[in-house]
Amino acid sequence: MHDRSRPLELNDSPDGRSFTPLKDDPESAALQQCRLLVACEGDRMIGFSGSHESYLGWLYTDPEYVGRGIGRQLLKESLKYTGPHAWTVTFAENKRARKLYESEGFKIKASFASDDEGFPCEVFKMSLD
Repeated sequence: MHDRSRPLELNDSPDGRSFTPLKDDPESAALQQCRLLVACEGDRMIGFSGSHESYLGWLYTDPEYVGRGIGRQLLKESLKYTGPHAWTVTFAENKRARKLYESEGFKIKASFASDDEGFPCEVFKMSLD
């Protein structure tokens, strides 16, 4: 799921070459600490979210299901566990993600330069409070 969805996230990034399959991503270890919520249609996984305490670190929807409210539903369900101090980070250029988070009450709290797999990018920290 991650590997099918991540390229969509990188479409608007400064450098789409930063794609790394989940099995090779050093950040994937953090996923093991997360509360995972999975959206399915029949036996098929069509989205997932992962949160740890107040941090929402993972939110992906199968590209074939984008625009059907799956991400919004996963976000709303995740907020039941992260609470009112929920926060996340997103690429500044990822307008789709920013629009979703902002529509659910998140606001940009900080902007900082970072790198994604060695490629420079701007990142927004967004939170509910």
